[in-house]
Order: sequence, then C-alpha cells, then structure tokens
Amino acid sequence: MTVYTPDAVARLIRWRRHQVLVHSILYYRFDSPIISDHTYDSLAQELIQLQRDYPEISESVDYKLDAFRGFTSSTGYDLPLFSPGEVVVARTLLKLRNERTDS
Repeated sequence: MTVYTPDAVARLIRWRRHQVLVHSILYYRFDSPIISDHTYDSLAQELIQLQRDYPEISESVDYKLDAFRGFTSSTGYDLPLFSPGEVVVARTLLKLRNERTDS
C-alpha cells in the first residue's frame, strides 16, 4: 500500500479534479472525448476515493471545491463546463490530438 504525505494527497486531489473537469468539458461541451469512458471512470473513482479517505485534505484543496462537493462520478455534466482555464486546456488537447491524427 502506498502512503502519501498530506501535501502529495492535496496535489493528487487537485490534479484529479482538473483531469475530470477537462475531460468532462471535452465530452459534454465539445462532444470530442479523447479518453475512453473506462479511463474517465477510473480517474473519477480515484478522485472520489481520495476525497472520501482524506476529507480534511479534500476540503483544504480550494481548486473547484464547491463543484466537486458531493461529486459521484455518475456524470460530469454538472461540473463547471465553461471554466475558462480548463476550456483552454481542453481546446489545446483537442488541437494536439487532431494534429497527431492528421499527420
């Protein structure tokens, strides 16, 4: 079993929230997923487990905290799909994917 420091747990929670949000934007807003449903579900389930196992740390990570309170992974549709920074990341990922598939 891996043991994480509180700082590592906080970074991982923030990163998983970011990943789930960006991939929700790609799926729901742009109708262009770049990962499989299985991969998305794995990321979302890991996030839920981290938030459940480390509730105090989860609450201390202010990145999109309100959006992920009560997140169940059943859908990312209710997340902030118009969040400007994450929309830029999603568009960049789409551009990179399209460049790779066009070459």
